[in-house]
Amino acid sequence: MPRLVLPVPLFLASLLSLAGTAHASVYTTLEAADWGVSAASSGSATALSPAAAPSNSLTFTYTNNGGVGVSSVASNDSYTIETVAPTTGAVTLDWNSSGFYAYAGVTASLAAFSGSTTQTLYSYGPQSCCTTPSNGFGYSGAVTLDAIAGQMIGFTVAGANGDSNTLISGTLVVSQPAPIDEPHTGLLLAPALFGLALVRWRSA
Repeated sequence: MPRLVLPVPLFLASLLSLAGTAHASVYTTLEAADWGVSAASSGSATALSPAAAPSNSLTFTYTNNGGVGVSSVASNDSYTIETVAPTTGAVTLDWNSSGFYAYAGVTASLAAFSGSTTQTLYSYGPQSCCTTPSNGFGYSGAVTLDAIAGQMIGFTVAGANGDSNTLISGTLVVSQPAPIDEPHTGLLLAPALFGLALVRWRSA
């Protein structure tokens, strides 16, 4: 009985046609112009950079300095940065959060959100001199948000203290590498399929 044998060159071309890529994450712009800032404390100073340039890193700084001798920050000072998700899919972001919230009764937290879904990235305190987050802190990690096109995604950083020095000051850096291309599953089968085709070709 005649056998249908796929010539090796044609078979290799077919394998290459199976090669595809899958983006590991939806790419989200990290230009400050595309993000909004809100602060739940009057007298706070905030800044976002870079202002408007292609970037894979966004830096947010915040400061609320009531000064020594002023009553403590008894409730959370909170700051939110957010942007509109450009499309639906997973958004993976690296983050680095550091700050100084004085010494006594210090609490510090960071949360990420997508729409109404919130993930707590860290929440520590109250601590006093000088267990972290008292006397300064620094935390880092990564978060994946299930974004829906048109909904807000972002971060909320918060803190408080029971100190006579009401200083709440910190920096949040959010970064995202370019999408990573992943091999199509067809390529994972390529060695076995190639061997099978070669045997059939030689025995034809």
